[in-house]
This record gives sequence, C-alpha cells and structure tokens, in this order.
Amino acid sequence: MAEEQKAVDRAYQVLVATRKLYRRRQAEIAAAGAYGTHQARSERDAIANHFGDEAARLEQVEDRLVFGRLHYNDGTDRYIGRVGLQDEHNQRVLMDWRAPAAAAFYQATALHPQGVQWRRHLSTRLRKVIAVEDELLTANGSKTTNLQGEGALLAAMTAARSDHMRDIVATIQAEQDKVIRASSEGVLVVQGGPGTGKTAVALHRAAYLLYAEHKRLQKSGVLLLGPSQTFLRYIEKVLPSLGETGVVARTPATLLPGIKVTATDELAVAKLKGQIRWQDFIARAIRALVRPLPKTYTWRLGNYQAKLTPQMVQEAQKEARSTGEPHNQAWQTYAQSVMDQMWEEMRQADDGAEEKQWVLNDLRANLEIRRVINLCWLPCTNTSLISRLFADQKRLSHAAHTLKPAQIEQLLRPLHAPWTEADIPLLDEAAHLLGELPKQNQKQAGAQAAERLAHAESVLSAGFELSGIVSAEMLASRQQAQESESSVAMQAGRDRAWTYGHIVVDEAQELSPMMWRALLRRCPARSFTIVGDLDQQRIDHGARTWRKVLGPAAKFLQLEVVLETSYRTPASILKAAVEVFEATGRALAYPLKAVRDRKDALIVCPPTSKDSALELAVTQVHEALAALPSPDAGRVCLIVPETEINLPLWTQLLNEGDTRLQICTPQAAKGLEFDQVVLFDPHQILALSAGDLFVAMTRSTQQLRVIQVGIELEGLSAMTYTSPSAGAKEDQWLTN
Repeated sequence: MAEEQKAVDRAYQVLVATRKLYRRRQAEIAAAGAYGTHQARSERDAIANHFGDEAARLEQVEDRLVFGRLHYNDGTDRYIGRVGLQDEHNQRVLMDWRAPAAAAFYQATALHPQGVQWRRHLSTRLRKVIAVEDELLTANGSKTTNLQGEGALLAAMTAARSDHMRDIVATIQAEQDKVIRASSEGVLVVQGGPGTGKTAVALHRAAYLLYAEHKRLQKSGVLLLGPSQTFLRYIEKVLPSLGETGVVARTPATLLPGIKVTATDELAVAKLKGQIRWQDFIARAIRALVRPLPKTYTWRLGNYQAKLTPQMVQEAQKEARSTGEPHNQAWQTYAQSVMDQMWEEMRQADDGAEEKQWVLNDLRANLEIRRVINLCWLPCTNTSLISRLFADQKRLSHAAHTLKPAQIEQLLRPLHAPWTEADIPLLDEAAHLLGELPKQNQKQAGAQAAERLAHAESVLSAGFELSGIVSAEMLASRQQAQESESSVAMQAGRDRAWTYGHIVVDEAQELSPMMWRALLRRCPARSFTIVGDLDQQRIDHGARTWRKVLGPAAKFLQLEVVLETSYRTPASILKAAVEVFEATGRALAYPLKAVRDRKDALIVCPPTSKDSALELAVTQVHEALAALPSPDAGRVCLIVPETEINLPLWTQLLNEGDTRLQICTPQAAKGLEFDQVVLFDPHQILALSAGDLFVAMTRSTQQLRVIQVGIELEGLSAMTYTSPSAGAKEDQWLTN
C-alpha cells in the first residue's frame, strides 16, 4: 500500500504541474497582444486555445487518477490511469488507458498473459490508496468466475448510486474492452440486455476513438444521441472524467437546432411517422410547391408591357430542376430564368427598351409580378411545410398517397400545433430537400457581423486600454477569427447540416427508419457505434433483428457484438423480469445471464385495490429510502405508468424534500439505474408496452419492490409481503 501510495502521489504531482504549465503557456501567448498580420494573430489564438483546451481537459480529471499496475515478466512495471502523463524529464509516469500498450490491463488472461506476470487493481479515494487487488496471470491461477478485478468490480456494483453515472475505466471487462477498441469503420452494433454496461461501453468507446483517431475527429467531432435529457444529464460527467469534452450530446427531440419539442404523439402515430415511406411523401409535398402558370399575365411597367406566359414558367422550371439543387436554392435559377425570358420578350417587342438591369429591377420591385412568379415555385421552410401538411387533409392525402383514410385522420392536427419527437426526422428530411430560403444565409451572416461590430464598439466605449490604433471593425474582425477557431462541439451543436466523424447512438432500438436517415446525413463516413437492447423496444416497428431495426443504415453494418453478462442487475430480479417478459409470448432476442445476486433483492406484493396500492407505494418508498446506506447517498425511483405520473400523492412525496427520490415513467427511466426501485401497477405498464415493463423491472442494482393493482402479473410469482429484514443483504458472485 505504501509503495502504491508513492506512485499515486507522484502521478498527482505531475498532473498538477502539467495543468499549471498549460495555463502559464496560454497566458503568455494571450499577453503577446494584438500585433502582427491577421494570419499571425489567428495562429496565436489557435495555439492559446489549444493550451487552454488541454488545461481544461486535465482539470476535469481528478478522482481515481491511477487505478492499475501491470508487472511484466522482464521485471518492468507500468501504471495505468485516466490520462497519460510525463514528468519534466519526459519520463512516462502514467499510461493512458486507451493506449495500445494498456490493452493488456483489460485483456490479459492466464491463457494469454501478453507478457504480464501479474495485474494489480488500485482503489483510491481522495488521492489515497484504500485497497489493492492482485491477479496472478499464470496457468495454475484459480478463479471461480471469468471476471477481472472482482473486488473492484463488486465494489463498483454495490456502491450507492448518485445523480450521475460513474465511468467504468477501472473495471472494464475483456468482452467490453474488445468492443471499445474495435475498428471505427462502418456500423458497429452492441446488443446488450439490462446491466451489461452497454452505455458505459459506448461512452468509453467515444473517449477511445477521440484519443486513437484524434486527427480525424478533432475537426469533425463526435455526436452522442441519447434517449432523453434526463439520460444526458445522468451521463454528462463520464467523458469529462476521462479527459474528453468535445462531444456533442443530443436527444432525438433536440437534434434540430431551433426546434423545441413540447408535445408527445400516441405510440401508433409515432410509429406511423417513423416509416421510411415518408421520404417519398415529403418529396411529393415539395414537388406540389411547383405549379404550372394557368394563363398568360401582362403588366404595364412605365412605357413598356411585361408578359409572363405558361411556356416561360415551364421552361424556367425545367432549367431549375436540371440544377439538382434543393428546392429553395433552385428557386433562384427559376426566378432568374423567368425574368430573363420576360426581358427578352420586352426587348424583341421594342428595340428601344431600357438597359436590362433597369428592367429587371423594375420586375423585382413589382409585388404583383413577384407574387405570380413565386406561386409557381413557392419558397418554403421545413416548419411551414410540415405544419401545413398535417393541418390540411387534402394536401396530406395527396402527399401521403399510400396511407389509408384512417391513418390520415390519425395524423391530422391544428395548424401550428406543437412539435413532437416523431416530427423531428420529418422536419430534417424537409430541411434537406428544401434547403435554406433565398438570401437567408446572407441575412444571418449580416446579423452576426452587426452583432460583432456592436460588441466591439461597446468594448471601445468602455475605455479598455488597447495598444496601437484599433477600430471597432478591427476588433470585430478579430472576434470573427476567434469564433472560427471555437470548439468543434460548439460549432456542430448549432449547425443542422454539420457532418460528424463518428456518431454514438444509445437506446438505438427506439429509432425509426426516418431517424436513421437523419443520422446518416450527419455522418458521410458511415462510422457509427450503436448500442441498445431489442427486448427494451418501446415502439414495435416490426423488427426483431438489428439489421431490420437499422433500416437504411443496415447496408453499412460491419459488426454485431452481443454482451451477455449482466453485472448490475441481481439474478433474482433479472429472472423475474425475463419470466414476465416471456409470459407475453415473446422470448428474449439474445441470451442474458447475471453474475451476482443479493439477499432480498425482489419483493413482490400481492394484488390489492387501487387505494391500498397507493398507500403501500408510499410505505415502500419510505422503506426504500431508509434502506439506503446514508441520508446523503443512494437513489430511489418510483416508476409509475404514464397515466399515473401526475397524481397529487406523488407530488406530496416529492415535497417531503428527500432529493434521493425520483418519480418517473418507464420511458424516462430508460438508461438510468437506481439502488432501490418501487414499481407501481406493472400490469398497466405492460398494457402499453412489454418493452417498457422490462425496462422498469431492471433499473435496480439492489432491490426491486413490485406493487400490483387489482391483477396479478402473469409470470411473476406473488410473495406475501413482509418488511425487509434489517440483517445484512450481502452481494455474492455466481460461480460459472
């Protein structure tokens, strides 16, 4: 322990010194001032930003900096940690866990030791070594399980949960490490049931790729798509703790900048909107914006007569289509062609016609002429198109020509109705096919430039001391250069058309074919890490294999990996969840086994009346809170059906002020984990979705308490309820 404490102390000393070094270099460059050419200033800003980013990255790394040691057959040692560190003499103090040489820490076995004699796991708290665990990698080494670092892993599994997910960098298992280090080419699917660590694997894989393919990803970035904002808040500290901050995190509902989702579709409607045929429906709706001119129009422009014929419009539309540009960009070709033809008609009718540009200006200035021209090729926004489509039965029936009348009725809603998550891929499809409105880019650029200039003028008026003669325009120019060097994550997050170098999708079984189209547009490299569980699928899109779930992304599938070991979920809870799931007539899509169990992990209350069940729920929540290790540690979740989420009783529970309690629906609980779960009225949850119930039953790491209302859940053997004993509820590994 004393030897390892010296190594840990040394690593922290180097970490602090390196942080200070980066900040000092950043300050020195910033102090150089605004001199030299524009290119020189931009280069200085970029270097200063680089040192600032490196310092910020290391400042996020603190807890459990060092977690492993490898002792090789040749007598050498290598310490493994969250980041790589070198001292002032360029001597390696700590090996980054993502480095190829660190792979042996996770993958070496007695049969394949990779030159390692023994492996040591270090447990630390507040920079202090509190435990070590050694594994001798020899042929005669005996183990009752295939787990690596059993002590550290068990401690991680039984530790009280918090509001944020922990990383697993110190306890990554061999099957997980192989996924993390897999090639980034094509689509990698990681199928994993509850508790297999698939989310943690996805996050650590993102950190690994940002390290291993830094040059490729530093300019394009990584997109992480999670199921909900609650989920993103839960995992938000994992990547920073691993030294990575350049990932854009989004949900399907927040994928489009500027679009706010405030409503929810019924499952049947959401499923209907997700079908791949909407790519054709939306294209048809856009084509309907191009119309023939019904008759010939004439206007007086001063001394001249302007004429617009159906043939002119038809020729201009043909020319615009030939460009292959999106609808709104092609409008410019169409409009210019129309006016050119009108000018030519006027010139031929009167040789004394004025200069062409003057005539074109007169045509553009005439509101009636512009209206008639635009009605034959109507510029449109994606929001206007989709909003009007769902508000107009005739328009919707024409665009969605293969839908049945009953389906059309399902989709209709008032004009300007709030957006739903299922609308997002349709809006994205429309935005892609429409393009930006004419002159929208110029307006946005002008507004941004004006904003920079106003800020610069305020800086000067505030009396800041600036060396040399500096105008507001010069300051604004420099600000623009700094913005161009801003982080990739910031730029990508506000740009709908940004293309990423890699995309990570969690709970991917929920995505519709149309959402996959939206994601494919954002990754031309077709480099994806996709994790999920087909058995937790909420909306049944009729797919029972990942190749079918992926829809248009299936053609890029390179590898499918199945994680079969559930580390988090106690065996008795997992067994009950599987029995209930299979009682619905469905079998698990993939094998799943638990490796640990816990005394009194499952408590099933017999069915009772609604009023009695509500009282019982309150009692169970209080007992679950009392079972947590301390008043400020652990988490309890009361999972209830969607129709019961707004009961006043739940508000009263939350008003008691215990921040360890969360009340949510199965959908909101997806991807999260809790020490204790109280499940209210599972039968009603099952009536909506078998996948939702499977999610709800597998969120707990310690204990699940099931409260049945009226009907006994098929597949779940009811046990007479007794208050959990006060004795030890020790965890145990299950032998092979």
